[in-house]
Amino acid sequence: MNNISIVGIDLAKHVFQLHAVDNRGHQVFSKKVKRDQLSTVIGNLPPCLVAMEACGSAHYWAREIRQLGHEAHLLPPQAVKPFIQGHKNDARDAAGIAEAAARPATRRVAVKTQEQQSLQALHRVRSRLVRARTAVGNELRGLLNEFGIIVAQGHRVIRQGDIRRLLDERHTQLGTALCDVMHDLLDEWQALDTRIAEYDKRLGAYVQATPSMKQLMSVPGIGPVNATLLFSHMGIPSASLMDGNLAPPLAWSQDSTQVAARTS
Repeated sequence: MNNISIVGIDLAKHVFQLHAVDNRGHQVFSKKVKRDQLSTVIGNLPPCLVAMEACGSAHYWAREIRQLGHEAHLLPPQAVKPFIQGHKNDARDAAGIAEAAARPATRRVAVKTQEQQSLQALHRVRSRLVRARTAVGNELRGLLNEFGIIVAQGHRVIRQGDIRRLLDERHTQLGTALCDVMHDLLDEWQALDTRIAEYDKRLGAYVQATPSMKQLMSVPGIGPVNATLLFSHMGIPSASLMDGNLAPPLAWSQDSTQVAARTS
């Protein structure tokens, strides 16, 4: 076991496939490991490079494996695919991951911190709510258009109650059935709008409590939503971003991705 250089892991929900090689690329072992045994198995190995595809739960496992004293690299699935021989199965996938990790030129994916993933989860829920609000607004406008009523674009016309007042004024003309449905849609839209505002408040509070986010907010065009979204994807901003001379996405620091594969 002391000659292990790289371990490739094919992640799963319950049973993981491990493929270990030495510094010459020769197989040391290939075996399946249950989820509750993975930390113990990896913890008993000598320090080595452990590689996984950047997929569901990969960032969590990378953090856990680093705490066990190993290097942990995440590889883009498209970078692993050329190294998988024959028909796909768990064993060949794990072997392909180990092979890809042995190549210094294989691109790495930065391991996200728990803080980044928590913010990412918040943004994913917020994005779903925004899509739902847009869908409800479009449905509302489309249905009213069928009755000759054109509603202006934007959120203000709904937030200010203009549509509710219009429905009340034309209740006799439009009928109870339609007005009731429109009020249901307005209630749904406003509930979604309120939830989005609550998420925006959380993001604003996070920015205020995080010095690096405050610095980022000084860049023109960057607000709490964009600042936290970029941080959740790409990490801490570099000093070059803070001077305001570079476009934010290009100036973002990804130092954690600039790592070379361990091959010995």
